[in-house]
Amino acid sequence: MRIAFDAKRYFHNKTGLGNYSRKLISALSTFYPNHEYYLCDSKPDESFMRPLAHCEILRSEKNYIPDTFWRTYSIADDLKQKNIALYHGLSNEIPWSLKKNGIKSVVTIHDIIHKLYPNYYPLIDRIIYDRKVSYACKNADIILSTSHQTKSDLAIYYNVNPERVQVVYQSVVMPEVNEQQLAEAKEKHNLKTPYFLYVGRIEERKNLLTALKAFKKLNNRELSFYVVGQGGAYKELCETFAQDELPGQVTFFSGIDNVDLCAFYKYSIALIFASHYEGFGIPIIEAQILRTPVITSQYGCFREIASVAAIYVNPNNIDQLSESMKTIYSDSGLRNELQQAGQENAKRFTPESFANELMSAYEKLFNR
Repeated sequence: MRIAFDAKRYFHNKTGLGNYSRKLISALSTFYPNHEYYLCDSKPDESFMRPLAHCEILRSEKNYIPDTFWRTYSIADDLKQKNIALYHGLSNEIPWSLKKNGIKSVVTIHDIIHKLYPNYYPLIDRIIYDRKVSYACKNADIILSTSHQTKSDLAIYYNVNPERVQVVYQSVVMPEVNEQQLAEAKEKHNLKTPYFLYVGRIEERKNLLTALKAFKKLNNRELSFYVVGQGGAYKELCETFAQDELPGQVTFFSGIDNVDLCAFYKYSIALIFASHYEGFGIPIIEAQILRTPVITSQYGCFREIASVAAIYVNPNNIDQLSESMKTIYSDSGLRNELQQAGQENAKRFTPESFANELMSAYEKLFNR
């Protein structure tokens, strides 16, 4: 089978949707090498990410066409020339006119934050996101969601029949590191134990400021709080709070590679991930792989993803979050239980199971 993918984020996005795209294509290339995979992008950045085995780049034959227009409207002509049987939109959208050109389509919907938290986005962005998701949901042959929470949200906000949506959990993989690598990373970044950890983009929805306020209530100068992630105005707000209210206790990091990130997880007391909403929540599984306890939100997809291997809190309740941080710090038995349960839970999110479920979804289209 010849399968094409929207590879814009595969080549250009170093986090989030880019990681999802790369892990998906890597899993398929590894476990289903008998198929041919085409990565669709007019201007791929091969200096950042090269195609994997069994993959070929598909560019526009007409260089004068802007990339956005090609990806959305005219890509079907190039897909037909390559006899593509199936197109998978990896990030909430598919091109127009696939159906009339006889090309089957699958779309992954990660989340619909623009509907749930519209205040986080400018009006024009909300209109664009809404238009793309609406079109994809109406026209894709199969809809994949990264969690049952997103599946439910699609039914509520886009009136999608749940029978059309298949939940396929993405894979989460961390590099295997030895004690020497961990120790070197700890020294390199001057990690001083004990500390709590936050990993992820720093934006209002992810609720870091509340976590820092909860940390302040611990009133323990021996503890640190390390933040790994990039952000804009909200990050500056968090940095200002840390400087004013927690001098010397909070350190912000960005640009940390996955090997060094393992050390951040490994030496931490717990990951604090009290986000208001996620489509999946990758840092939770990364932490569990590395035997790091997790404190996360009791709402949304978090129980679905973290299972019994986390402490759950109301993300708006500073006192409850602070008390949970105090408990996990002081109770070594609880930490050990969560470490073991988390490592077991993380086994649900392997590349092989990801590839198998994807291929099963694809094959359904041709066996109807």
